[in-house]
Order: sequence, then structure tokens, then C-alpha cells
Amino acid sequence: MNLVTLRNLSFITICQLIVFYPVKEFKFQMQWDDYWVVINEYTDRGFTLRNFELILSNYYHGQYAPINELYYILIKTFYGYDATYFHIVGVFIHTINAILVYVFILHFCKFILQLGFVRCANIAFFTALVFSIHPLNLEPVAWIAASKILLYSTFYLLALICYIRFLKTKGYIFYFLTLVFFIVSFGAKEQAVTFPACALLIDYMANRNLKTPQIWKEKVPMIILSILFGLVTIQSQGISSGDFDHYSLIERFALSFFTFAEYIAKTIIPIRLSYIYPFPFLPGESIPFWMWLYPFGFIISITLIGKSIIKKKWLLFGLSFFVIHIVLTLNIIGMSRHSIIADRYAYLSIIGIVFIFTYSFYEYVGFKKHLFHSSIAYIYISFLAIYTYNHLAVWENSKNLKTEISDEIKRRLDYDKLIKKYEEK
Repeated sequence: MNLVTLRNLSFITICQLIVFYPVKEFKFQMQWDDYWVVINEYTDRGFTLRNFELILSNYYHGQYAPINELYYILIKTFYGYDATYFHIVGVFIHTINAILVYVFILHFCKFILQLGFVRCANIAFFTALVFSIHPLNLEPVAWIAASKILLYSTFYLLALICYIRFLKTKGYIFYFLTLVFFIVSFGAKEQAVTFPACALLIDYMANRNLKTPQIWKEKVPMIILSILFGLVTIQSQGISSGDFDHYSLIERFALSFFTFAEYIAKTIIPIRLSYIYPFPFLPGESIPFWMWLYPFGFIISITLIGKSIIKKKWLLFGLSFFVIHIVLTLNIIGMSRHSIIADRYAYLSIIGIVFIFTYSFYEYVGFKKHLFHSSIAYIYISFLAIYTYNHLAVWENSKNLKTEISDEIKRRLDYDKLIKKYEEK
């Protein structure tokens, strides 16, 4: 590790620890998922062969996340049900993820984009820094029951790094490690099924001919695993307690574009973040006219800038990375949820958008030549850090979170209908 990398990673770690320092005092969210996701029969039984078999073979409340359950058992074995240690370990995992983001972007820029080391290090530094302190990413850090996001991202990023190493060295040990980390990532959260698509994106960025049989031979194990994982996910969801909503296909079509735009908007300007974002209309109601502006705007945008995106590899990569890792949460597929978006689901995907802004800043502005623009960048980063630090208080305990949810719902014009809906559910 050279001095530049050591300096960058040290700064990222220090900033992140300062921002998330209050988390160590937080409690379990006993009125939410912590009481059954974390504190349950599996965690109680600890490390036994029979418990391990049950964790691997059973679905729990419509979920299959054995790696996440083993994570809870490990912490409980050493520290008991002390929320402080669960939170401290969560911050540690988030720190590891920020470091992995740095390494991933560094390798991507050096090997795929063929950029110089200094430029690669700067792009990787600011991408990882924003990732580490971004308000959208505080939810899986502050909420113990959302640790699946942290763990799946750790092994997913390790798989991506190993895959780039495989392309660079042709060493099949890295290909084997890619598959192993991919499997473990799914064991933490089902969103890992997108990995084959991301691997193909890296192939394309590396100018590999996607028509070459060798590429698809490499992808066959990944695709088979992804299909199997998808079937496991469908089966686990099938035995859950029922869908929260029953939106029609056309309603989901409108909701998907709205959801996509919301994730992008909150990645760029993260304000009024909340645990819950109520659906803009209830199932069976008329779709608000303004919602059709989103698909129309998407079509216009693709028509105007589609060719420019394809020509600029860095822009295509960032947007594609974002889409690949957010597509499963766009409400295209019916899922049991109370919120149209969730901050935690953007945890990995925001890397794509942040990478675009960081790369374009260095490409067209730069820090040393334009003091005014660099000042704006530092002010923006400071805003993210301060917002995250202040917004953490919402997750301190169940009372704070309940108050925040209540306030968010009361701000809605259709407050009475929403209250009735949530009471029924």
C-alpha cells in the first residue's frame, strides 16, 4: 500500500467514524424488525450444528439470509444482546465497504479506463468518501435489522474486485473467488442476483467482445447460480405474510419510473429523508396525471442524450451500475412493503451516480485550477456529512423513529386514507 492510498483511506475512515460516532449509543428498534430479525430463536441457540442446518435450510418470515443470521449469532456469542456492540460492528462493516469501494474504483479506472494512478486515486477517493458519509447509506448502518445490506455489499464488492483481477491476470483463482464471494453475498441478501449483469458490464467496459464464446462460458456458472438464487427468493417470498398492495401492471409501470427518479433525486440532493415514503396513490385509484411525466421525461432524455452516454464509457458505466443495482426495487415486481422507496436499497447503486459526478468533475473542472468549483464540492461533501450526523438521531430508539414516521404521514394530503390503510395492515 503506497502513501497516497494510505492517506486517502485514513481520511475516509476518520470522517466516517466522526459522522457515525453517535450510533454507539443507539438501542434496538424493538417496535420494528429488530425484535424478530436479530433477537430470535436462531440467535438464541448460538453456534450448534443443528442450528446451522436450520439456518441454511429454512426460510424465516419470508426471508433467506443465512449469512446475516450467522453474523448476529457471532456478535451475540461474544457480547450478548448488547445493542452497542451490534452498532459498533455495523459501523466497522460500513468502513470496510468504503475501503472496498475505493479499491474497486481504483482498479476499474486503472485497468478498464486506463487512467493514470494519481487521477484514479483521486476519483476513487472522492467516490468512496461520498459513499461513506452519504445520508442514503445511514439506514443500514444505524438500523441493526438492515445489516443484510452491509454484508451483501461487502462480499459483492469483493466479488467485483476479484473479477477485475481475473480479467487483468487471467488467474482462475480470482474467478473461483469471484464465484465464492457471489454465493456468500446472496447468503446475506437476495439483491446479489444482479451480479452476472454487473460482470457483463465490466466486460463491455473492458472492450471484451461479448460475442466471444469464452465470455459466456465464464458467465454460465454465474447465470445458473443467479437463477437458482432467484428461485430461492421467489419461494421465500411466496411463504411470507402476504403482499402489502395489489397494484396492477399499468400502475406498477407508472410507479417504476417515479421510483427510479426518486432514487436519483435523493442520491444527488438527499433532503427530507425518511424511513417511509408512502405510495403516491392507493391500488385501484386513478393514476395522478403528473406521474406520467416521469416515463415521458425518461423517453425524452434517452432520445436527446442516449448517443452521448454510449460514447462516454465512464458515463455509461455509472448509469448502468446504478440501474443494475436499483432495478429490483423499482416496484416492477410485487413485494410486501409499506414504502415506495427505501433509503437502504440505494446503498450500492449510489456508487454509480457518485462516480459520474466525481469523474466529470475531474474531467471538466478539476480541483486545483478552479477554486470556486472545488469550494462548492467541499461544501456539498460537508452538507452530506452534517445531514447524516443530524439525521442519525431518528434511529436512536423506537420512539424517535415512530415520531418521524408519524410526522411524515401527517404531511400527506391523503393522510386519512393512509391512516386507514396502515391500520388495516
